[in-house]
Amino acid sequence: MKQIHDIRKEFLEKFTEQLILASILPITQHEIYERIRQKLEREMPLSMIRDAGRLAQFAPTKIITLNPPGVQPKSRQTLQPLSVPLPKDFIIDKLDFFIKDKSITMVECPGPGKFILVRRGQITEPTNIILTKEEVDKAVAVFSKAAKIPVIGGTFRVSVGNLTISAIISEITGTRFIIMKRM
Repeated sequence: MKQIHDIRKEFLEKFTEQLILASILPITQHEIYERIRQKLEREMPLSMIRDAGRLAQFAPTKIITLNPPGVQPKSRQTLQPLSVPLPKDFIIDKLDFFIKDKSITMVECPGPGKFILVRRGQITEPTNIILTKEEVDKAVAVFSKAAKIPVIGGTFRVSVGNLTISAIISEITGTRFIIMKRM
């Protein structure tokens, strides 16, 4: 008796072969049923063939066509986060300088009491600025207020203007966030 692995491998090989043949040659529904019947006669006992004949009445009437080789399907539209315009009074005290600097694309706060990291181009640099727990919470609250989305424990992601904040809200480890700028 064949091992399950061998049966699976054989099935996948035959299935792949049929997919390739179907994508190259146009084939009618009648030809498909004829090939299946011939294959059944060769490989299956007679009692199973009779059962398969009864099941043929439930066969699909529509054949799904695949894209021919070399033809690419239409690309799916990617969803962007809902963005709220940047309010005029949008100020995050110590981070305001980094947000206004056009060369900086990312501002990261790894937690209260840790140095702020900024990314210019492909280089991430530490700064000498440290935020307290209250300042970290206030930065997240400013985004929350501007987008009118409440801050709840767990993950928080909001877009305001060209800024997107991704934050992890935690009382145990402290809140962390990354502010990304879209150009």
